[in-house]
Amino acid sequence: NWTDLNCIVFHGNQESREMIVEHEFEFPGRSDCLKFNVMITTWEVVMADERDKLLANIPWDVVIVDEAHRLKNADSKTFKSLQAFNAV
Repeated sequence: NWTDLNCIVFHGNQESREMIVEHEFEFPGRSDCLKFNVMITTWEVVMADERDKLLANIPWDVVIVDEAHRLKNADSKTFKSLQAFNAV
């Protein structure tokens, strides 16, 4: 292995994402400690999560967005959604 980081891919339909949350997000009985260091997801999943704010409530150290063209407008839905993220 080239890294010890634990990476998850948060993708799929609502049922698939719920299963990922149930099995891959937190250690049993430890809501203060995430199982993963890196999450890869899509713009569509971030937008779908806007109502539940699951992703926005994670204490992120870094958020990298490969959608720069969507962030140029401060009034865009993407820009506003990412502003709600709990990032250091």
